[in-house]
This record gives sequence, structure tokens and C-alpha cells, in this order.
Amino acid sequence: MRRFGLVLGIASLLLLSPRRCSGLADDPTVKGKTAAEWRQVLEKDPNADQRRGALLALSILGPKVAGVVRGVSVGLKDADASVRESAAQTLGEMAPEATDGLKALAAAVESDKGDKVREAAARALGRFGPAAKTSVSSLAGALKDKHAGTRAAAAEALGKIGPEARDALPNLVSTLKDSDRFVRGYAAYALGQLGAEGRAAVPRLAEILAKDPAYQVRRSAAAALGQLRSHAQSAAPALGEALKDKQLEVRRAAAEALGK
Repeated sequence: MRRFGLVLGIASLLLLSPRRCSGLADDPTVKGKTAAEWRQVLEKDPNADQRRGALLALSILGPKVAGVVRGVSVGLKDADASVRESAAQTLGEMAPEATDGLKALAAAVESDKGDKVREAAARALGRFGPAAKTSVSSLAGALKDKHAGTRAAAAEALGKIGPEARDALPNLVSTLKDSDRFVRGYAAYALGQLGAEGRAAVPRLAEILAKDPAYQVRRSAAAALGQLRSHAQSAAPALGEALKDKQLEVRRAAAEALGK
């Protein structure tokens, strides 16, 4: 609670600062410090709460201010996992402008030791949408991460990237067998976002719709088949059967898919 209170206090001071950020200034400041000065706090202050406060200040300055994105990216190498997680979240909030941070986020997804950091980095990449297409390989690899939250975030991010994530199709199809229902559901969602590239997944999605024990996954499979539309005509019988599903949400998703 003390840590939360300190961070909240820093946030309040920043937000109440009359000069928190001037879009017209040549070198805008937050609480009297420029981006370069806040980066120094992020890199050198021994207090993790202060470093998180520096990330907040940089986020207020915004990605269009020189040095901000690079400074936040530095936070992904912090010794404290909570700071790294905050850095990943901050870059995601700066999407889609903060493309200079994509490489650092992909590296965090691949190798950070913190489960929550990898998850946050994957979610951040998803917020960039198609602009994160260079990270598809990293996200596809994360579908096998030991942490379910990271696997789910990676699958969701691939879906948000859309057709540009087509190279991950085999990985996503394999992920439909994941032990975690949320991961399976996001994998189904992602396959539905691939457009024509996702047609190869139609038979597997139809099977998932018929057999997955989790209704959330069956619903996601039905919705994905609806997104694939004309590429999923062979799944019409499975969608028809899903109209008899015991769960209303699955029946509704199947009906909507058939109506597209």
C-alpha cells in the first residue's frame, strides 16, 4: 500500500503541474523536467517508485516529443520487474505512434524473466495493430510460453495485427489445443482475423466449435468462422449444429456467423 500511495502521489503531482506539457514548447517539461531529465531519473534513481514516476512523466510528454519513446524503452531493461512491466504498458499506451519501441517490446516477449512483463509486452504489441507485423515471429513463439497469460496475450495480439500475422497461422492452429481455455479462445479469435489467409483453419475451428468443453472457446470459434465468411462455407453444417448448443452465447454467435 505504501508503494501504491507513493506512485499515486507522484502521479498527482505530475497531473497538477501547471507546466506538465506544452505542445508549443521547443523542449516541453513535466514538473519542470524535460524528457532527457526524466530519462536520467529512469536510468539512475535507486527508487523503483521514482522510476515508475519517470515513466508516467514520459507518457504525459507523449511519443511525439524527441527522446520519449527511446527513454521508455530503456525501462524494459530495468532491474525491477514492476518497472519493466510499466514500461511495456506505457509503450502500448503510446501506440501506434511509438513504433521505435517495437523491437524492445518483441525482445521482452521473447526473453524477459518476468511472466507479467512478457504478458504486458505482448499486449502492448497488440495495441499497435498491423504496425507490429515485424513482431509476428516473437508473438508466434510466445504461444508456447510457460505462462498462460502471456500465451493468451500473444494470441490476442496476433489477431489485432490481422492478415499481416498470416505466418503465425500454423502456430495459432496448434494453440487451439492449449490446456487453458482463454488461450484457446484468443487463438480462435486470432484465426478469424486473418481473412482469406485463415481459410486453412476452418476445419479445425469447426471441430473446436463442436467439441471444445469450454463454451467461451466454442463461442470464439463460431465468431471466427463468421469473420472468415465466404472462406468458411464448409463450416455451415457445424454452425447449424451449434444452433442447438446448450449455451445461449454459442447459439447466438453461430446464428450471427450464418447470417454473414
